[in-house]
Amino acid sequence: MILFYLITLIVFLISYNIYRFYKKLIRSSKVPTINDGFFLFQNQIYRINLTDLFKQVQIIGERTNEVGGLAKFFVGPLLVHVVTTPDDASTVLSSCMEKMFVYSMVEPYFGCELIGAPYSIWKTNRRLINHAFKQNILDGYYDFFNKQAKRLSDAMSTEINKESDFRNIISRILLEISCQTMMGIDVNNKDAITDNYVKALNRVIEILVVRFMRPWLMIDSIFYWTSLKKEQDQCLKQMWNLSDQLVKLRKAEHIKRLKNKETDYAEVYKDLKNVDLAINMYINAYSVYITENRIKNSLDILIEHTVTEENQILSDLQIRQIIDNILTAGFDTMSSQVLIILINIGSHPDVQKKIYEEIIGVMGDEDRPISKTDLGKFTYLDAVLKESIRLYPVGPLVARTSTTDVQLTNFVLPANSHIVVHLWGLNRNKNYWGSDADDFRPERWFDDSSPSQPMTHASFSLGRRNCIGKSYGMTFMKIVVAHIVKKFTITADEKKLEFEYALLTKPSRGHLIKIEPR
Repeated sequence: MILFYLITLIVFLISYNIYRFYKKLIRSSKVPTINDGFFLFQNQIYRINLTDLFKQVQIIGERTNEVGGLAKFFVGPLLVHVVTTPDDASTVLSSCMEKMFVYSMVEPYFGCELIGAPYSIWKTNRRLINHAFKQNILDGYYDFFNKQAKRLSDAMSTEINKESDFRNIISRILLEISCQTMMGIDVNNKDAITDNYVKALNRVIEILVVRFMRPWLMIDSIFYWTSLKKEQDQCLKQMWNLSDQLVKLRKAEHIKRLKNKETDYAEVYKDLKNVDLAINMYINAYSVYITENRIKNSLDILIEHTVTEENQILSDLQIRQIIDNILTAGFDTMSSQVLIILINIGSHPDVQKKIYEEIIGVMGDEDRPISKTDLGKFTYLDAVLKESIRLYPVGPLVARTSTTDVQLTNFVLPANSHIVVHLWGLNRNKNYWGSDADDFRPERWFDDSSPSQPMTHASFSLGRRNCIGKSYGMTFMKIVVAHIVKKFTITADEKKLEFEYALLTKPSRGHLIKIEPR
């Protein structure tokens, strides 16, 4: 009898889900279906590489634009809708707050506190971390950004007059910046830590993409027994060690300060067990760094707003996951974006000349830090960055799941629909950007050819779950690019650029740059 009821329940659940699927399919029947792009991907899913994967992502955006800005495709039985028009994108990003289920796959890597968090958790944590990105905090980073930009240009100067791959140099400096502004720890010139962290992160992302492209590896019980799982765990341990220890250190320091006791760093440090030698080196130097060079950082701010003498709103693990999220998102996205911007500038000598003339017009030949006032006068440089980010958004897709029916311009998508806002396609939609939408033309930001709707250039996403680090990233990238263009003439060829897609868009080929002293 029990078996009968069990079988009946299983049959009912299967039937009910089939009914829901076909009901959803019928309601979406008038939405155009794009076949050639993603079906090609499905046929090659077991042997596709990351470059091919990016091409398929690109095709989806192009085909959606061709059919009017809203389309659907299937991944097996999974129905996915794609949006590339500003009005519909605005509707989705404003009303659909829950991330698509695929984001749950990042939980073992980045936790579920920010990037892939349910809306209720994200809302609380976003309110807390907003304190770390207020304008007065960002204004305190100008001197530090200038020092790091100079370090980057000095490091690049070792590769003069030859085509070079600057990815490692840029990634290293960007990680150093993120470590200091997000975690308050100085890792400048500590290549062993920065290089190993970058390698570990890249490998973790590659493993995540492999799991996505090989569906059987999405099943944890199967993935657990693979060599990829062991490799992943080693990489994650390497990534988490530093932040784990720093959270304990900063929290202990904060509580001592609340109790109005003089901070005895030796007492704090001795409680941190099993710290590897490299991390211990930083912790032992921390008492000097904290008094001489300290700038306000995200970890300190988060702890200040969540930890009291008697209570702790967030656990150590939650704090660490939030900091890891913004650290990884910050340096990894900016590393690729800075490289792409330099390639765009190096491919257009006329654009580079205008940037240089603007910088000299504001700063002269004087070798000094770039101030906030200076940055406000770099209007052409600002347009160049916007144009590069429009054409090459490093996060080209935003995936949401609707919790209610969604009224778009011409269709109503039912509740529980999976919807992808295709930023790459949106930013190149010729109905809004014109026939030259695929061309790099910074002047469009000064004439009437740039669309007025904010959602037409949503590379940082918009709506309530937008990118918290937009002002931070734009400020730093302007300072870095200004330092480099002032010091070097850049030569590159954007026509050779090829990309790969591993959660983020990154150059895979054609990204070599030649620099010459001015």
